[in-house]
Amino acid sequence: MKYFRKIIAGITDNATSMVKALTNLGIIHIRCIAYTLQLSVMDSLKSEEVTKLIKPVATASATHWNSTFVLLERLLLLYKLVQLFTKKITQDVDQEIRNDGKRLNTLLLNESELLGLKELVILLEPFAHATSLMGSSTYPTLSLMLPTIATLQEYLFKIEPVLTSQVVRNEDPKIEEYLAAILDSKFKNLEFAPEKFEEIKKCLKQKMQALDESEILDEQPTIKLFSKLASFFNNAPIIKKITSPVDIELKTYFKLPQMILYDPNDPEYKTENLLSW
Repeated sequence: MKYFRKIIAGITDNATSMVKALTNLGIIHIRCIAYTLQLSVMDSLKSEEVTKLIKPVATASATHWNSTFVLLERLLLLYKLVQLFTKKITQDVDQEIRNDGKRLNTLLLNESELLGLKELVILLEPFAHATSLMGSSTYPTLSLMLPTIATLQEYLFKIEPVLTSQVVRNEDPKIEEYLAAILDSKFKNLEFAPEKFEEIKKCLKQKMQALDESEILDEQPTIKLFSKLASFFNNAPIIKKITSPVDIELKTYFKLPQMILYDPNDPEYKTENLLSW
């Protein structure tokens, strides 16, 4: 239990039992965005029009639809080759091969179906990137949540005129979710929600001051932190009266340049990633 006091939030799926368990423990509950994104896209794929369109070529699992997206994307990439191959074997000198070509020709998509799949892939591509990004277990993703949601919403607002239903405006996120973003040097200016910057900055200052007022003892008193801001990234103890003033520390933090998310000159830069924030 000595580590229990260091746990301030938990991220789980949307199961009622998980929400209740964390609430009873006094731990802030944050819903897993990757799981929620998966469910929301799966709901859209259950519509009669989409089901009729993709059923002949793909099926999605109950909670993971990315494999369906990859299959459709690959199908469109190879479709012209499939058409050429079909045309070639229907003209083969061998009668059996020509028969195979005729059977294959009956499986080809018509122009309307092909156009529908192209539009579906274009619509879902940002969501595929988002679920892959947010579903990682090798790096923290909480600070990416609000920028990712903002990017997806902006994308949906742009294409809203051609959608069959209105885009739902999201509820105001929890303060803790904004704090995760402002403590990430890639998003610390909250460019995705500039109207919230001063409010979240003030909240961060209050939490840092609260840390300054509480003295935490540790089994190894030789380990000391000189920065309250660093305490958000480190479980080492905070020793009273050796920390820097909150105002100075925050001023220094926000004065530092914001980290570049992606460098176009970097060979590792993925130009196909639409989530450039």
